[in-house]
Amino acid sequence: MSERWLSEAIPDEDLLDRWVHRQWFSKRHGGVSPTFFKNARDPLTGRGGMSTDGNRYSTPEESRQRAREPEANGVVELAVVDVRAIPEQMVEHTPIQNHPDPGVPDNRAHTDVCGPKEEDPEIQRAFSRIRRVVIPVPGT
Repeated sequence: MSERWLSEAIPDEDLLDRWVHRQWFSKRHGGVSPTFFKNARDPLTGRGGMSTDGNRYSTPEESRQRAREPEANGVVELAVVDVRAIPEQMVEHTPIQNHPDPGVPDNRAHTDVCGPKEEDPEIQRAFSRIRRVVIPVPGT
C-alpha cells in the first residue's frame, strides 16, 4: 500500500481549480453562472463542500481530466485568499484515497470549500466574481 495522504494546511497563496461543464458557462455574459458554486455531499462518507483541486498536487488540465466528459468542460481557478474573504467559507484539504466507492479515484489534490452557498445568492455571486477561467470550454 502507498503512503497515506494526510490533510495539510492550505496557505492563502495557493490556488484551487474546479472543472465546469459547458452548461454553466453563459455565452451572453461570458462568465460562469453563480448558481454553479454550490456544495455536494458524499453519500458514503457524509462529508460535504464544494469540490476543488489544490494546485500543489494538480494542474488545471488534470482537474479537467477528472470530469466525465473532459472535452465538455473548462476549468476555473479560485485564489484561496479570495475564497477565505467570502463570509463563512473555509478551505479544507480533503484528499481522496481508497474511497469506498470504487468509481471514485484517488486524488491527493482534492480540497473542499465548506460553508453555506446555495442558501445565500450573494455568496454565490461572490464566487462568480473571484473566479478566473483558465481553460475555456471549446465553443463557448
